[in-house]
Formats: sequence, C-alpha cells, structure tokens
Amino acid sequence: MRILATQLRRLGVVPGDRVAAYLPNSPHAIIAMLATASIGAIWTSCGPDFGTRGVLDRFAQLAPKVLFCVDGYQYGGKPFNRRPELAQIIAGLDSLEQVVCLPYLNTSDRTPFSRPTVFWDDLLAARPVPKSEFKFEQVPFHTRCGSCSPPAPPDCPRPSSTARVASCWSSSRPLISRWT
Repeated sequence: MRILATQLRRLGVVPGDRVAAYLPNSPHAIIAMLATASIGAIWTSCGPDFGTRGVLDRFAQLAPKVLFCVDGYQYGGKPFNRRPELAQIIAGLDSLEQVVCLPYLNTSDRTPFSRPTVFWDDLLAARPVPKSEFKFEQVPFHTRCGSCSPPAPPDCPRPSSTARVASCWSSSRPLISRWT
C-alpha cells in the first residue's frame, strides 16, 4: 500500500483529488482504495460488469484525475473483454491525467490506452518509502452505498456511511472505524 500511495503522489495526486476504479472485487481494489485514502484523495469505484453509461454517470460528476482499470473479468468461467467499453469510458472522462491498467483477463496484453497509461506491476516495482518517511493524511474518508449514485434514492436502505481512515503510529496497519 505504501508503494502505491507513494506512486500516486508521484503521479500528482494530492489530498482532495479524485481517483476512480473500474475494478472487480479483488485485493488490487482494496490496496488501491487504501493507498488513495492514505494520501487524502477521494475514492470511487464500480465493477467492470457495469455498462459504459452507468460508469460515466458515476465518474464524470467527480472528475477523477486517475483511473485504475482492468481489461476484463471472468464470470461463471466465461471471460468478458472490457477494452472497448474502457476506451469509451476513458474518452468520456476529460479530467483523466493517468490510467493505471491491471492486465487481469489477458495478463500479457500491455497495450496502452489513449491517455497516459502505466501498468500496475510497473508502479509496484518501485522501492518502498521507509515507514518513517511515509506520511498518512489525517482526513475523513467518506463512502457511499455502492448501489446508489448520489443523491441516493429515498428507498435506499444505506443512503450513506462514513469511515475515517487514520494511521496508528504504534502499529504498521491503518485503523479503520466505520459507522452508519
């Protein structure tokens, strides 16, 4: 997480910037979310099974600076290539400065997208910043119900929740407290 957070800073992400993810539920998504939160940036995500219009409706209103994405996913043993949809999503987000691609479906395909593209494993190949030099931003981290776009509909059972990510200096792990 420290390596990715440091690399996000090197890509120009600062507290308050938005980082979006078009990722499946995977350890990669958790690592990217924690790295984003640790530097005070705003995180938003949706799965690669979402349609192009739905993704653009969610992401365009936030104007993300960085997009984490996969080339596709598998469901029920069947592969779903999402590169054509992803090309439309990237083209529809004028605010994007960087795309971070995780070759997930076809691990050997390192074809970049129309925006500057860096690959997940290239980012993580950097040397880690020593713990003593890494600075966690002490800012609130807000989340929304994953099934609702703002504003949440009145019948949403979980219209919003808030989580605060803080660093615990006596431990190497961030503490996450959550309430609704």
